[in-house]
This record gives sequence, structure tokens and C-alpha cells, in this order.
Amino acid sequence: MTGRVEAFAMVAPRYARLNGKVGTSVRAVVRITPTAAYPFKITDVLAKSGQHIAYELVQPSAETQGAYLLTVTNIKKEAGRYADTITLKTDSEVRSELKVGVYGYISNASEKPVTGKAGG
Repeated sequence: MTGRVEAFAMVAPRYARLNGKVGTSVRAVVRITPTAAYPFKITDVLAKSGQHIAYELVQPSAETQGAYLLTVTNIKKEAGRYADTITLKTDSEVRSELKVGVYGYISNASEKPVTGKAGG
């Protein structure tokens, strides 16, 4: 079976990665642009857990060149890893929701970054 796959939306980056140190501001911005073939509006935003993140959605405008901007901010106060999923509900009959994965790694302020050579 072969066929042409058309994108419903351009989502960049595909995942929100929140990597930083305890006590610092860590955030990521995901740009969601509806394609001309499948216009839609985002009607709701929900986090699966929401325990370690806060989020805000900015509506499309001339300033954002017609894209939604989803800002995801770390609110975890201690070191550790976490994952979450943000669901964007749409008014589209083609696709009723989009999902954006969130991956966080918050390290202690005293940790040094991991460096080294592969295979060495």
C-alpha cells in the first residue's frame, strides 16, 4: 500500500525538552502551525499529569506568523527526571487533538555537565 501523507500541522520542536539546574528558569517553546489544507483552532490545552510543568498557549497573530506558541515551564523544585504529555484539543473533524511530549531533566546546581568521548 502506498500513498501520499499530508501533514495536519507543523509542530516544532516535536517535543518540549526542559533540561536545567535546580533554581533556574527552564522553559521551552513549541510552535504549532496549522497547514493550509487542514485549518483548525486549538480549543483546549490539558496536561496528562501537570505535576512538574506549567504551560501557556498564545493564539496565532501576525507577530507569530499564524502559529500557536505553546510555552512549557519547569516548576519542579528538586533534581530529577520526569515526562508528561500535553494534549491540544482542536475543532477539526480530521484530527481532534495533537499531543506534545514533555521531557524534563533537572540537575543539582553543583552537578557538572557530563562530558567525554564516545567509545573511549
